[in-house]
Amino acid sequence: MAAPNINYAGTWTLNRQDSDSPEPLLSLQGIGYFIRKSIALATIRLQITQHEDPPLPPNSSKEKVQHIVCSQTASGLKGTSEYHCADNQFRDHSDWLFGAVRGKAEWLELEELDEPFLKKGWDSGAQHHAFIFITVES
Repeated sequence: MAAPNINYAGTWTLNRQDSDSPEPLLSLQGIGYFIRKSIALATIRLQITQHEDPPLPPNSSKEKVQHIVCSQTASGLKGTSEYHCADNQFRDHSDWLFGAVRGKAEWLELEELDEPFLKKGWDSGAQHHAFIFITVES
């Protein structure tokens, strides 16, 4: 899908009242007890920047794609940053919290999602919009 004219740039703060606890997921990922507790109590902020440029390797295309950089901070903890090109190509990444991972990003519409549970709970306006879909594997 071609990149829609959507800009997610800005600073976003996790709303704890409308979010589930991150602890079970962090535990499954092997994150230690004290770090999990610190994250669960911290104010989580995402600083997102977005621009168009040719993709990073391994993609050698000269066509421009969306680049999304997400810097995450948690009060009192060291932050992490993720770099994504919306070209559906896996790229390696490493940071202090999750270690070595690989991720890819692409634009999808709601009906293109493979997992039925990801399609649930959206308001009616979301059904005709594209989303950036990011997959990360460890």
